[in-house]
Amino acid sequence: MPVPALFGRFFTTLFATLFAILSTLMLSCVTLSAVAFERPFPNDVKRGTMTLTNGQNLMINGKPRAFSGAIQIRNADNLIQMSGSISGNAMPINYTENFQGDIHRVWILTAEEARQKHPTAPPPLPLPQPPQPKPTN
Repeated sequence: MPVPALFGRFFTTLFATLFAILSTLMLSCVTLSAVAFERPFPNDVKRGTMTLTNGQNLMINGKPRAFSGAIQIRNADNLIQMSGSISGNAMPINYTENFQGDIHRVWILTAEEARQKHPTAPPPLPLPQPPQPKPTN
């Protein structure tokens, strides 16, 4: 084998090995950052348990509820999941309602999130009082 061909094969193998090592390192960094991600929930979130049968019948805390037209369900990995692919008994969730009282957004909680204290919204501020008219004499 001529010397230039030997060096060409050596550098090609070296480049492929370095590329594989760097790709693995970058992928592991991305994976670790995704594991450490803490999901932000809105201030008006409510806590409950959800039972979903056949992807259509929704029960929250044992009461039948209706989906909103734009329901968004996120699984424990924070990925959007279609309601037809979920079935289970009493999954811990955080959820929000739309202005009509229908379930609008749902987050299926991990075991660690379910153990955490339920986030509560701060109480609303009181409305300002109108100025009192000054008495005239």
